[in-house]
Amino acid sequence: MTETPASAVAVVAWAGDLGGARAGALRELLAGAARSGRHVVLDLADAGVLDPDGLAVLVRARQQVRHENDGRLCLSAPSRLILTVLHTMRLEPAFPTFADRSSAVRWLGAGDGTPAPLWTAG
Repeated sequence: MTETPASAVAVVAWAGDLGGARAGALRELLAGAARSGRHVVLDLADAGVLDPDGLAVLVRARQQVRHENDGRLCLSAPSRLILTVLHTMRLEPAFPTFADRSSAVRWLGAGDGTPAPLWTAG
């Protein structure tokens, strides 16, 4: 996990499947990131499958970041499979989603002129 103090963004890079036996580790990692930064970027470039346990962890982490920090949980570089799960569950608007980590960090730290995420709920 890396933190960018200037913009209060904590970045978490995750490798492997999201959920299953690793759901607890993901939950703890995202909770720690929420404590260290206003916003959290979850880099999914090396992530595998997103199962229901992992999806529940993401939703809870989003709520924690939003309620405790008035911040956002953004996803960067999700696979087509992860995007399909979010779309199927009608959750894509809940997570600002970016092609890469640096775009997400720039969007969170900047006011104008930054590329918009792939999607977000206004």
